[in-house]
Amino acid sequence: MKYPYFTYDNVINQELQKEVWSYLLNQTYHAKRKTENKNNDRLFVVKYKPIDGKKEYLTTDLPNVNEQYMHRTIFGNNEEDLKQHFPIFKLWNEIKKTIGNNWSIEGNPEGFSTSDLSKTDCRVYVNIQPNERIKRSHTIHSDSNDLTEGKNYTLLYIANPVWYPSWFAENIFYETDTNSEDKQQFHKGYGQSRNYGIGEPYAVVPPKPGRVILYDGRTLHTTRPTAIWAEEMRYAIAFRIKKN
Repeated sequence: MKYPYFTYDNVINQELQKEVWSYLLNQTYHAKRKTENKNNDRLFVVKYKPIDGKKEYLTTDLPNVNEQYMHRTIFGNNEEDLKQHFPIFKLWNEIKKTIGNNWSIEGNPEGFSTSDLSKTDCRVYVNIQPNERIKRSHTIHSDSNDLTEGKNYTLLYIANPVWYPSWFAENIFYETDTNSEDKQQFHKGYGQSRNYGIGEPYAVVPPKPGRVILYDGRTLHTTRPTAIWAEEMRYAIAFRIKKN
């Protein structure tokens, strides 16, 4: 089964792109990492603002026991929440001019471990895609586990003002194949084990500044790591939306 996806380019004007990018650089991001003490699985959190110029989140000499996850910050669960982040609220309203007004921020939320390691759900957030030396696992998964309905979608806005094809970080979409022997066997116990049969990839969508990517939440997908030599990580604002 191939679920639908759509890409939209040149729909966000450059002034708003710059405003959103500046806003993202001023947010506080966190990445969950294991302690360096091999006898203790207690987790701790690194928090940083990209605008501060700190590069500890780019560290490449991490011990093998360390794990670093996709760096994130959250904006809220609905349009009312986005009013507290006005550039993101403006971005959402501009995107709706392209995809239509029959969408609302009411899709399946994403689960998070927040900066204080508490649990929360969120529908609008930023994913920063690290490189392979930092983030070693990139699961194939879906954003919706209900295969009987097609109203829940994920929308991504690529926020980087510059991105080159050689920096990678493409979105890859896979067929759902009930006859496949690949049942996400490497991810059992890690929150994405829905026992879907993973088929062949049918689309590779590269990041592009200002690009909007809209895909069915049932789509099996992953994101390729950012290249080690890239000058920046890939920033994508995710909206979990629903077709009304």
